Amino acid sequence: MNMAASNASNPIRAAQQRRFTADVEEMLFGFGDQWPPDHAAVSMIECLVEEYVSGLAQRAAAIGEVAGVLDKECFLFLVRADERKFHRIQRLLKAHREIKQARSDKKVQEEQPSDVTGENLDR
Repeated sequence: MNMAASNASNPIRAAQQRRFTADVEEMLFGFGDQWPPDHAAVSMIECLVEEYVSGLAQRAAAIGEVAGVLDKECFLFLVRADERKFHRIQRLLKAHREIKQARSDKKVQEEQPSDVTGENLDR
């Protein structure tokens, strides 16, 4: 059975396989490709991305079994040799922590009562 026939009989599988299409198309266009990008190129890149992400997740899960927990450290361990990926992940994790902290600070600030002038009454 070919992939097209398989996807036609299982719409959920077809939707899952097209998970990265819009992102890949936009990245190709951003890197100078025509709009809309060639469907064959998008499909090939999407297939490569899915294989990479799936393989990385499986290897991280294997490390998680040994460590007893699957967390971000498992993924960091896998990409530690690739400095560019490692530092990019570190920057993204730092940005995530900063955004989380800012949201927390904003929520606390909104919960504190204030008078008409906008000054905190707790001070």
